[in-house]
Amino acid sequence: MQEYPSPDAGVALCPGFIYGSRQVSAGASILLHYIGAPLAFILRTTGLSKLSHLPWMSAALTLPVSVEDVGCTAALLALRPPEIENKLRDQRLTGEQIVELAAIHRN
Repeated sequence: MQEYPSPDAGVALCPGFIYGSRQVSAGASILLHYIGAPLAFILRTTGLSKLSHLPWMSAALTLPVSVEDVGCTAALLALRPPEIENKLRDQRLTGEQIVELAAIHRN
């Protein structure tokens, strides 16, 4: 059986706006990727997301993240690969860090 660290150790995923399809009822869904994907592109390419540390700008400029990237990163962290476990212990991952880890996991 694998030994786990103390319950106090862990990683918090703090992505902000998550986009994808949101199922609201049988046969009806809200397609949030029509808003999130273009907004993520604009924030990433212009560098505006780097201003999200400012208190009054954090909600507006936090990089939107796809539900696939959040799921991919959560799965990667649940597997606890040794090459990233020690680097990420007790960390709070932002949207940009979630996207980077998801890209690593996919490759």
